[in-house]
Amino acid sequence: AVLLDLINNRYFKIISSNTDDTVIRLTDKDTSSLEEYEMDIINYLDSFKDSNGDISLAGIADNETYDHYKEFKADWKKKASDSISDSVIKRYFDDRGTKIFGKALLILFVISIILTILANIVTGVLPIIENRFYWYFIIFLAIPVAIYLLTPNTYPGRWTPEGKVASEKWENFRKYITDYSLINEKPPESVQVWGKYLVYAATLGKAKQATDTLQEYISAKKLSDDEIATNNLVLFTSKGGYNNLTS
Repeated sequence: AVLLDLINNRYFKIISSNTDDTVIRLTDKDTSSLEEYEMDIINYLDSFKDSNGDISLAGIADNETYDHYKEFKADWKKKASDSISDSVIKRYFDDRGTKIFGKALLILFVISIILTILANIVTGVLPIIENRFYWYFIIFLAIPVAIYLLTPNTYPGRWTPEGKVASEKWENFRKYITDYSLINEKPPESVQVWGKYLVYAATLGKAKQATDTLQEYISAKKLSDDEIATNNLVLFTSKGGYNNLTS
């Protein structure tokens, strides 16, 4: 979503694009107002440029290593997450229930260990892998861990009134951007708006569906190349850029 937003705001220009590869180039647009995590994306991509300053998306896959990308991604996600202040989070989400829930499961986990040890002392049977008590031990300890991992934080926590309204709006948008019949009923005001929609869809994990909807919209409205080119991200997406980015 961050990269698509950078493209939408013309920090990158599209040099060429086809079904096999998309080539982009960093523009000279002032980046002083960007967040650090946005600059990290720019610098990461820029490290793969050729002598002409062109960045081949297919070339990144050919030249990047798994370990380096994994390390970059982990550091970047932490930096992006840390950029959201606690005050903003508290404005939309009340996580007090989540904290209580986590502490309760921790207590349950400790109790599980204590009870298992006591049971072993009483029975005189150690939970070794050769007997069934080993598996009772594993299952008993796994229950609170599984509950913690499988329960979304919105379950023990809750949206604030403002957060609930925002959540419902985003859910309605998710349905809208992935359903062409809704797009056709209430089309975006312009191609420029489509650029923002694609960024929002990527944030919601629906970029692929939104891309398909955009292609259907372009065909139905018979948009010209000049109309498509009025928005950098719409041009990028319509020429296969998103597919090449995720392939």
